[in-house]
Parts: sequence; C-alpha cells; structure tokens
Amino acid sequence: MTVDELANLCKVEFPILIEKVEVVDPRRKRIRLTLFDESFIDIHQNSNGRYSYHWECDGEFYRFNNAPHFDEIETAPHHLHIGKQVVLPSQVRGVTEEDVRKVLKFVHLKTTN
Repeated sequence: MTVDELANLCKVEFPILIEKVEVVDPRRKRIRLTLFDESFIDIHQNSNGRYSYHWECDGEFYRFNNAPHFDEIETAPHHLHIGKQVVLPSQVRGVTEEDVRKVLKFVHLKTTN
C-alpha cells in the first residue's frame, strides 16, 4: 500500500473522523491524520516491515506496533500500548487496508464513547 493509497483510504472511508491527512515522509511511508477533536494519529511503516500507529489524545496515547519487545504477549511482536503502563495483544499486523480500518474503527469507538 503506497502512502497515497493510505491517505486516500483514510479520507474516503473515515471523513467523519479525519479532518486532515498529511504525507509527512513519503519515502518512509509516514502520514499524520489530524482528527476533528484536534488529536492526531501518526502512521508509518519502514522497508523492514516495522510499523506504528501512534494516537495522541487528551494527554494519553495509544500505539499499535511490532517493536520486538514484550515477547510474553501472545500476539508478539504485535501489541498495543495504552499509555506507559498497559501493553495488550493486538490483531493489527502492519499497514494494510484491513489494519488501517481496524485502527481507525478503534479510534472512532474511543472518540464516540
């Protein structure tokens, strides 16, 4: 998935959530989504397959990634950070259409509850 395809997917499928999409670094496949609540999500994937979805909102953060730590988690290396203290298993596996939808649906549920 190219950064342009990723940006387009976000704009087209989540217009109620996303105010602005910026391609920050096309070479490194980095984009920033600014949400209507003024929070943001940074998405990136490098050429080695490492990825991260980092959402900052209300002084808290949520980060889906596959950094090779937390081997004890059943979905390792894939996991979700909720703030600095909580790390949970994650079904997100990279930056694919399916994974982008999973993350943005997660964010949408959190912002509407």
